Amino acid sequence: MEKYLFLRRAAGIVKVIAWVELVLGIIGSFIAGISMAVTANGVGAGFAIVAIIIGILYSVVAWVFLLAASEIFHLLIDVEENTRKTAGG
Repeated sequence: MEKYLFLRRAAGIVKVIAWVELVLGIIGSFIAGISMAVTANGVGAGFAIVAIIIGILYSVVAWVFLLAASEIFHLLIDVEENTRKTAGG
C-alpha cells in the first residue's frame, strides 16, 4: 500500500485548482476590465486597463503559490521516503 495517498491526491487537486484559477482569473480580469471601460463611457478606460493588469498579476501570483504548495506536498513525501531509506527501514 502506498504511503501518504491523501497527500499525493491533495497535491494533484491543488495543482488542478492552480491552473483553473490562472485561466479563470485571467479571463475574469479581462471581462471585469472591459465591463468597467464600457460602463464608464471611456472616462475610466485607463483605470480599466490598470484593473486588468492588476487582476492578471494577482492571478499569476496566486497560481505560483498554489503550485508551490503542491510541490511542498511532494517534497514532504520525498523527505519522508529518503529519511526511511537512510535509517534503513
